[in-house]
Amino acid sequence: MKPLQIITLISISTLALVLFITFYAQEQLKQETRIIDTDRIISLKQIASTTELRFSEATKVLQTLSRVTTVTDPRYVSLVDKNLHGVPEKNATNERNLFTKTLQTYEDFESITHVLPNGDIYLKEPYSFQKNNPVSNYDNATWFIIMSSTLDTYVSSITTSDVTGKKIAIMGVPIFSQRGDFSGFLTGEIALSTLQSKLSSVQSYPNGKFLIIDDERTIVASSDNDTSSYLNLSSISASLSGGSGTSIEEVNGTKMYVSYYPLYITGSSPWAIVLMQPYNDAFNEVNSSIQESETLIITILLVASISSFFVVKSFRTQHNLAMKLKESNVILEKSQKELEANQVIIQDYLEEISKIKNALYQSAIVAITDRNGTIIEANENLCIISKYSLKDLIGENHSILKSGYHTEQFYLELWQTISNGKIWQGEFKNRAKDGSFYWSKTIIIPHLKDDEITEYVSIGIDITREKELLARLDNSQKLATIGELSARVAHDIRNPLSIIKNNFELLQYKDPKFANKHKDALERIKRAILRITHQVDNVLDYVRPPTLTLKRENLHAITKSAIEKIEIPDGIKVNYFKKDVFLICDYFKIEVVLINIITNAIQAMGLQGELDITCDVHENNLVMEISDTGPGIPENILPKIFDPLFTTKQIGTGLGLSSCKSIIEYHDGKISVKSKIGSGTSFIIVLPLDLKK
Repeated sequence: MKPLQIITLISISTLALVLFITFYAQEQLKQETRIIDTDRIISLKQIASTTELRFSEATKVLQTLSRVTTVTDPRYVSLVDKNLHGVPEKNATNERNLFTKTLQTYEDFESITHVLPNGDIYLKEPYSFQKNNPVSNYDNATWFIIMSSTLDTYVSSITTSDVTGKKIAIMGVPIFSQRGDFSGFLTGEIALSTLQSKLSSVQSYPNGKFLIIDDERTIVASSDNDTSSYLNLSSISASLSGGSGTSIEEVNGTKMYVSYYPLYITGSSPWAIVLMQPYNDAFNEVNSSIQESETLIITILLVASISSFFVVKSFRTQHNLAMKLKESNVILEKSQKELEANQVIIQDYLEEISKIKNALYQSAIVAITDRNGTIIEANENLCIISKYSLKDLIGENHSILKSGYHTEQFYLELWQTISNGKIWQGEFKNRAKDGSFYWSKTIIIPHLKDDEITEYVSIGIDITREKELLARLDNSQKLATIGELSARVAHDIRNPLSIIKNNFELLQYKDPKFANKHKDALERIKRAILRITHQVDNVLDYVRPPTLTLKRENLHAITKSAIEKIEIPDGIKVNYFKKDVFLICDYFKIEVVLINIITNAIQAMGLQGELDITCDVHENNLVMEISDTGPGIPENILPKIFDPLFTTKQIGTGLGLSSCKSIIEYHDGKISVKSKIGSGTSFIIVLPLDLKK
């Protein structure tokens, strides 16, 4: 090989490698920056959603209480005693009992107060709060003046409880009599200690600080007691104005990465949620990646420069020797030896180039195909990630790795690009030999000789982890959507369901004979109410970790109960195990999983088919398999069935199988599925027999 060709080869190889590293570093920087921004905004959204829901539920509780007859038309106004700050403890007992039960049920309230139109306290629960209240009339209180002028829901700025000395927010709603006349206010003092606890349990970031600030820039809750110096940040002002996003600000001489998001509280101006973290901590991995890429590029350029220098030097030496050969045959032998020495140097440099190629083979996924796409060479990284041996790959084309994710048009456009001598770059989702999937970011370079394509070189990097991170971020965004949905579900279903339940219990209490006569029917109604309540709770549990009620249960009894609650067509035969199998679990949540999977199987089979439910014990685990004879699940849908909000039905939220997966995983178990078109579907559930409580 001539020196000029060697220099050209070194230059092309160096340029290709530098371009590849630069391209990869830029993509990595963009992806990691997007992940950092999105991750923090999602965390703030989740805190905002939980806090807004807590205040919204408090408002609805007060509004519900304000419509009760004993509240709208107080009977003991004449007994109001200024010294007692309201009516005596033994008067208005119905209203006091109602408030006491509410405080026991909704623990965020510190106290509930009934205030008359003139500002006098009618009563306050707990009674000890009424007795120790420093005033008996609120006509000069800011919140009373504002509510008197608007007759609307109001949430005060953060203040300190006169009785307990703790941080509270006063929430009030107007009361109207049964005739529609204004008859006073119902207020609740909301303890903010739960918000502080929530911030402590949120995902932590290195040296990160969370703040919740009200519309008067008072700190509601924080993850760090030293927060007074942060109240003048521009990001806080933007969030209090309803804005959200990220910014870089300087706090006490430190460059901080700030994420902010508004918090909307009914009856109040927007509050602010802020996450602050030192910039170097937030972007530590990004900075490290940039430094590594720069170091690698400098090293490559240095090696290439040194190699080119010695090649040029060698070429000049050979040229001088050739000139001297013409002048004298005497120095021929000496010149020959020098030439041989130079050839050794060239060989050393070629070995250096080989090392560079070897480095590429070690760090990337490399395959070489002939002009027809047949694999003629593959490195070890491709064998490792694809699970195929080199013998399996040689002689095959890349269709052996197709996952079914990309369309035929995708592969057609790729082939058109490279067959025209152009470089193609993009992302592949491939299937390994064992059926698992992996992603690679790939560049395909045609090799030309005499304007003819002789082979194609494919260089890729494994981006499976990045794809998984983006998928988890997408799930988190879906969880935020589910959080908003759960608030509406709680409002639209729980309140009427509570009314049904209360009237049902009242019916049983007032008419024991009727209840005894229709005991079976009433029991079915009771189970239906419990089941609806449980299903609503399942939606809410998906966006917050569920609380498991763990006891030793009989899986046979749970399975039998689940089947009895499902309407099964006459043409479908259900076979399930009869033996008793005991394990530690939450009875109702495992029942929900079985109802969901069995219902899906029956819907898939239609009016004819057979469902088999088996259960075996392997070591310390229980293995349950639910198999149907339905049409099976298409291969391209199978990887997505446990994704939140994914559904192929026209009716449904897409939370069924996702909730099942969540419940099983909270039991330290696993759930998987196998299916083949025309051969039915099987769900396999693995649960520990002795889950630690």
